[in-house]
Amino acid sequence: MECITSLVGLRELCVENTPPPLFYLDDAEGLDRQALSQLAKSSDGSGKAFGLKIIESSSRFLISDIETLIPKGYTIKSSLNSFCNVCTYTSLAAQSAGVKIKNTSASKNSYLSIDSLKVKIQNTGVFTVVLDDDVTLKSIPVEFTAGVEVSIINISYKTTSSSVKIYFAEAEVLSVALSCPIQKSCGCSGSTKQSKDIQIVGLLNGSEFTTQYGFIPCASVVCSIDNLICAIVNQQPRLFAVSLFYRTCARYFAEFATTQRNNTNASFGEKEKLELADYYYSLYNERLRGSRNIKGIADNMAAVLNNINDPCVECNRFKTVSWAIG
Repeated sequence: MECITSLVGLRELCVENTPPPLFYLDDAEGLDRQALSQLAKSSDGSGKAFGLKIIESSSRFLISDIETLIPKGYTIKSSLNSFCNVCTYTSLAAQSAGVKIKNTSASKNSYLSIDSLKVKIQNTGVFTVVLDDDVTLKSIPVEFTAGVEVSIINISYKTTSSSVKIYFAEAEVLSVALSCPIQKSCGCSGSTKQSKDIQIVGLLNGSEFTTQYGFIPCASVVCSIDNLICAIVNQQPRLFAVSLFYRTCARYFAEFATTQRNNTNASFGEKEKLELADYYYSLYNERLRGSRNIKGIADNMAAVLNNINDPCVECNRFKTVSWAIG
């Protein structure tokens, strides 16, 4: 993820008008472009490419470690809600019609997933179903028989946009109008007709409409683990940057145990280089989990999750009540 890999870089890769990394791999003693080049494998291509590779690799290990630091009482949800429309078909139909699915959740770290569709039209032939979030189009050619419902499964259309329009690419297609239950329920025993996180409205000639047409979708609002980790990192970027720096340095010096390169840098002081790998890895663990003298990422995780204040983060801590008798 760029929010983590961008925290550490190489000085020669600085690009004008872009934020510089918080730490440079070159800051480690004895580690520069020449040292990277002498340790790089032929498959790496260059010392620069090797440096970027070990930064990216260390980032993935850091991400995995972050997930293990979620304190007890907190849960990062995989999804907020799943919903399948319960509309029924009518005898009416319209051209240039469809539905619009909206992500109405309060989460800033979620995305909308369209899982499956049931479709009925009054035309026979192969027609193209379009999913459009105003950023990326997905086109699905489907064979239809007039008046016969078709199921489209395993769509796996995911978007961070707030809504997705579903319609036919062919203007002549007659999409069957739908009769949908009202959103409100009757009393305490009534069932909710739409999800609080997903809203579905009709689409006619590209604009929202009261009647839905043609498509009965199943959709989900899914929590983005990557976005949540970036939100955690962005609250304390320097702490995560120095952790990644130490992890990358440990990764670099650990390479000396496996290299087959025959040069001065790769062969001189192998024992000392491996001791440096252990040294940097101990610094990494200290920043990750804390110590008697240093507060690490784990020590701050609960406060960070509280500050995020997102429905994708659930707090299940037990609350206790005490009484004072005067």
